[in-house]
Amino acid sequence: MDDEVRELTEFDSLICDSRTQILKALIPFMSTREQQFLSIYVKFIEFSRTIELVKKSGSSSMSICSIGKSMCERNTPYNSNDILQAIKKQCSQKERNTIDSIMNVLNIYNTFKMYSETMKDQTSNEDYVNELFKTMLSPEQQEMFEAYSSILSS
Repeated sequence: MDDEVRELTEFDSLICDSRTQILKALIPFMSTREQQFLSIYVKFIEFSRTIELVKKSGSSSMSICSIGKSMCERNTPYNSNDILQAIKKQCSQKERNTIDSIMNVLNIYNTFKMYSETMKDQTSNEDYVNELFKTMLSPEQQEMFEAYSSILSS
């Protein structure tokens, strides 16, 4: 596992207090047998607290983990950038770089799509802009663009 410090998720902050985090920090300093016991004990504490949260169905304590309950009720799709940003917080630097690349390609594609929609009547310009746009990308990004374009146009 990486040596990078990762943020607690909102869910983890509900079930892990500072004492639980301290116990986790102590695990590497214990003997193997003590590590095994303490690891199981910590997970038991987290599991017990999760059950308590679920039992409090009338309570809104878990609703803070939701990005927007109203979005689900309105059938509003989640913003992919928000989801990727939340995932990035839990990733290694290499994984973050990959997610950044994906987000850049998606942003470029969305910008290009908006432009294409405004230029629907001018198909020859669209081909020209498409080719011009590709020259601004690295070979790897060009491949990703082609792949996403073919997927999204199908």
